[in-house]
Amino acid sequence: MTDPYWRHTREGGTEFNMATYRYSAKTAKGEVAVGTIEASSSDEAVSLMSSRGLKDIQVLMSPEEARAENAPAEALSSEEAVELTRHVAQLSSMHVPLAPGLRAAADESSLPRVAAALRWMSDQLERGKSLESVLTDTGTFLPRHVSGLVLAAAQTGTLGEALFELVEHQQVTHSVRQKIFEGFAYPLVVMVLAVVVLSLPVYYLSGMFRQMFDEFELSLPGVTQLLFWWRDTGLPWVGGALAALFVAVVLVRVLVGRVRWWRLISTLPLIGPLWYWSGIAEWTSLMSVLLKHQLRLPDALRLAGHGTRNEYIGQLSLQLADGVSRGRKLADLMRAHCAIPATLVPLVDWGERASAFSESFRVGSDLFQRRVQMRAVMVSAVVPPLLFVAIGCVVSTVLFGLFLPLVNLISALS
Repeated sequence: MTDPYWRHTREGGTEFNMATYRYSAKTAKGEVAVGTIEASSSDEAVSLMSSRGLKDIQVLMSPEEARAENAPAEALSSEEAVELTRHVAQLSSMHVPLAPGLRAAADESSLPRVAAALRWMSDQLERGKSLESVLTDTGTFLPRHVSGLVLAAAQTGTLGEALFELVEHQQVTHSVRQKIFEGFAYPLVVMVLAVVVLSLPVYYLSGMFRQMFDEFELSLPGVTQLLFWWRDTGLPWVGGALAALFVAVVLVRVLVGRVRWWRLISTLPLIGPLWYWSGIAEWTSLMSVLLKHQLRLPDALRLAGHGTRNEYIGQLSLQLADGVSRGRKLADLMRAHCAIPATLVPLVDWGERASAFSESFRVGSDLFQRRVQMRAVMVSAVVPPLLFVAIGCVVSTVLFGLFLPLVNLISALS
């Protein structure tokens, strides 16, 4: 599904304004189809889709029409879309007038663009529009997967349920990322503090001890010489290497593009599998929500591809959508793609044979969420003890290197 845009065509010397409209409709088989169509007006778009055998057609207004209604023109970020969806889902389930509720939520929101969007929705409701029509007329400020789900849910009459499931999906995704952060945050903080604290004796105390050793003209053991080398040469080299690594990472990020960057992160040891599995969990969870509301499989794959934060997985989803559109089975496509986890393929195969795609993707999402949680717990349980052992070894080496010459001197004097 592409973003709406306007173009101009000329026929017989007359110029026509052609707009791309997003739409939702039902096929002859009762499946929900979402996509785009070019027409000079929304009425013409409905007429064109009716001639193709579609029914129960809903058309999203074009960008110019949305701006005419003062809809926010700038697209919301993922976090902002989560906040807006949460407010709408909560208020739609309460027995309170929606328009004042949305305006109150806008006053309480700390995100300016979310507040502007909520106020615009409140204005539209006060003009007599239904919540479904307001959500389907949001122009381009909602992410594609959100507007696509809203269009499909409006067709099946399950808008409230769809919004709550979308909020739940977003909360689960945030929880999975939080588990990863918690698994690595404590070891990283300890490591940074250890580096800062241990750098002080290496730089200052070792300088004082070195001056004293030179005055006594002591013969320094190998561990002490290694400590002084690390002070004079090792640390500057490490600092330079870290700076060069940072520059290299920035260059790689700029040159390879977002999709290859996400793919590269997935190959990193320890954190790579966690990041990749969390992306798979997010993708399968979103697929489950979209398919539950009778979206066609190719449309669900495209929307999930745009709605997944891991852009490498999002690209895989778009590739799968193209293959399914050409008549191939999803399980076969996933089996042939080495980047798709093998444990997910049998679940999708079962869902395809049993016409239970939504359930199969939900099970897959639960599977990978548990996998991420287990790996994060393992990291938080194993890495800190190893880190403390390493810090203890470094501290012992520093103390041994500084005081061994003094011990040798005392022994010689006695």
